[in-house]
Amino acid sequence: MNDPEGTLAEKLRQVLSVLDIEANYGKDIGTSDVTLVIDGRETEVTVLRFGRVSMFYISLDGKKIGWWNDQKKAWEPLQKKYIREVDRALQMAKRERKIDLINIPVGARN
Repeated sequence: MNDPEGTLAEKLRQVLSVLDIEANYGKDIGTSDVTLVIDGRETEVTVLRFGRVSMFYISLDGKKIGWWNDQKKAWEPLQKKYIREVDRALQMAKRERKIDLINIPVGARN
């Protein structure tokens, strides 16, 4: 962008490309395997991201579940009753299961 030799058309193309990537990220669903500190111990989890709306984690052994509290900027535990639904959502995100309705607390403390 700071290249004085770059054309205005190329600079506009770069800006629009970045905006397109950001817009798609906001409505995308994704998963990643990471290590989080849960109850004072490092725990391997799979994180499920619903665009910019919510993030959840489920431990690889399927016994711990939580969500990202954006106001506190911290992971918080979630009621165990959501383990099955979050696991189903993970399977859908990984394309291991057909898309279906799920019942999870998006953006709310439950």
